[in-house]
Amino acid sequence: MAVVMVGVLVVPTINAFTPAGVGRSQFLSLRSSSSSSEETQVLDPFTGYKAGSELAWKDVTEGTGEAVEEGDVLTVSYSGYLFSTRQQFGKTEGLTFKLGGGTVMPGFDQGIRGIKEGGKRIIRIPPELAYQDRGAGNGKIPPNSDLEIDVEVTKVYRGVMGFVPLVGQNRLILFVILLAISIGAPMIGVGEKGFI
Repeated sequence: MAVVMVGVLVVPTINAFTPAGVGRSQFLSLRSSSSSSEETQVLDPFTGYKAGSELAWKDVTEGTGEAVEEGDVLTVSYSGYLFSTRQQFGKTEGLTFKLGGGTVMPGFDQGIRGIKEGGKRIIRIPPELAYQDRGAGNGKIPPNSDLEIDVEVTKVYRGVMGFVPLVGQNRLILFVILLAISIGAPMIGVGEKGFI
């Protein structure tokens, strides 16, 4: 009995729906046909991930609210592992960044899109979307390493509210105090005789 495999790569838009746990950027539909029957199966790129594969992710917990999009500010907790050995290279709680802002590696930025607040996801990142041939972490991440990141989105800020966590609440309070002093000091005469 001969089996013929025909592969079709489907690349939906970033907002398109795909089956749960399958990365939006890619999924592969294979159709196998034999003389007796035909069947279609979807190969999950996360489960089939091998070193050098394309970016893939799997949602562990869906989360609530609207899916995050470029420009949103996220606070996340994550643990990072080398894909090949599962050796942990880092763990951070309370990392805040702007999605699409270029402050995190491209694979992390792309792999977290579409998650919701409270969502947990495992992202598998190929070297070209991570640290490439440079490596990182004082040798903890060798050059050309595939990475696996377990991430939880703890807070999502949209619009101007995203400014506060990026700047930091203490810095914002200090800025407001200094602004009030700079406006108020001339009104009461401070600074005219060398105080400031």
